[in-house]
Amino acid sequence: MASLNADMGSAAKKIESRLRARYRRTANTSDGALGRTMRHISSRRAGRAALRAEIDGLRAELDHLRRRHGEQIERLEDLTRELVATAESLRRGLPRGDRGE
Repeated sequence: MASLNADMGSAAKKIESRLRARYRRTANTSDGALGRTMRHISSRRAGRAALRAEIDGLRAELDHLRRRHGEQIERLEDLTRELVATAESLRRGLPRGDRGE
C-alpha cells in the first residue's frame, strides 16, 4: 500500500510538473494568459497616463484663462474709469446752458 501511495505521489508530482511547465510555456508567449493580461494592464496604464496628461493640460489651460480673464477685467475697469473721467471733463467744459439741464 505504501508503494502504491508513493507511485501515485510521484505520478501526481510528474503531472503537476508537466502542467506547470506547459503553463509557463503558454503564459510567457504573447498569446498566453500572462501575455494577454500584461497587454491589458499596459493598455490601461497607457490610457491612464494619457488621461492624466490631458487633465494636466486642461488644468494649465484653465489657469492661463483665469489669468487672462483677470487681466481683461482689469483692462475693462481701466477703460471704464477713463470713459467716466472723459465724460466728466467734457461735461465740465460745456457752458451751463448746453448741458441739457
